[in-house]
Amino acid sequence: MHRPSYDDWSLPKGKLDPGEEPLTCALREVTEETAVECHAGPELGTVRYSETNRRTGTSVMKEVTFFEMHPVSAGHHAPDDEVDDIAWLLLDQARDRCTYPTDRQIIDLLASRITSRT
Repeated sequence: MHRPSYDDWSLPKGKLDPGEEPLTCALREVTEETAVECHAGPELGTVRYSETNRRTGTSVMKEVTFFEMHPVSAGHHAPDDEVDDIAWLLLDQARDRCTYPTDRQIIDLLASRITSRT
């Protein structure tokens, strides 16, 4: 997905609501940001990275747990201030498009798991 405020391409992710489990958050965020409802597969892993808060200029540690997702139904994503474009791509194309190394790391892990299944 493309986020206009960062001008980046990123995998869907977001903040946990109070008391929310990472899997519930992942499913909610994918639906909110892409209009695609998914069934979750296995956990892919957790990445940690530092990000600068644009309002305060301070460094904030982020932690994101990713899950393999399988689409169940897709609605229409209307571009908005948070996500203005989404794209379904082959894994190597998605890896090339992603802005951040942590997103590419997750795509690489997914690709290796898919390869090991065959």
